[in-house]
Amino acid sequence: MGLDLVEIVIAIEEHFDVEIPNQIAARLATPRDVIDYVSGILVGKRLGDRIPLDCPTQRAFYRVRGALCASFGAVRSDVSPKLKLDDVVPRRNRADRWNALQYQLGCDSRATRWPQLARRPFVEWMLVAPIGAAFTTMVVFAATSRAPIVGILAAVSTTILIILFTQKLTSALRTEFVPGIMTIGDLAKMVALPERLERNKPGYWTREHIAQDVRLIVMQELGLDSLSDDARFVQDLGAS
Repeated sequence: MGLDLVEIVIAIEEHFDVEIPNQIAARLATPRDVIDYVSGILVGKRLGDRIPLDCPTQRAFYRVRGALCASFGAVRSDVSPKLKLDDVVPRRNRADRWNALQYQLGCDSRATRWPQLARRPFVEWMLVAPIGAAFTTMVVFAATSRAPIVGILAAVSTTILIILFTQKLTSALRTEFVPGIMTIGDLAKMVALPERLERNKPGYWTREHIAQDVRLIVMQELGLDSLSDDARFVQDLGAS
């Protein structure tokens, strides 16, 4: 049994608090074999202090990493949860690229509120100053007219329309990531949020929880983004 397989077995034993004899480990050729073996020991038993891995966030990180590598040419080994999005997502056409990433990650549903980019502070001031000046001018003009109330309401309505039009017109100038979504780890947590909210901590081990954790451990040990339960460790997944 090669070094990769030894490390996978050790990680499985430590996480599930089980012992896998060498003669059994030598016959575990696929993730499904591992899932079957561990399930035969643990299914129906209480979790105790053992908590399943936070699979939603981990899986979301792999999805985000894959999307960033495919879309922006990021190097997979360089992508970590602490890496800043500003260092990965190109600034040129960033607003369009950011919106495209939303759909690529499947975050276009109401369950996930995709964060909007912000404008640079000086851009905001460049927009606020003329809008404020225009509003003040219209209010002063309306107040001196024969129907000041109607004039003021018209000034307010016009200003709102100007603001909405300006927001739309300058959407391409939104290039700054906002607090809370500054790193790849932040983005992964946001992508995983709907699944994390739906998933309740079980009181007993189930085959599905065991399967999720086995897959995650194998992917972590072998540096994979995805795998099939029936893939062979050596021939298909490249384990040594």
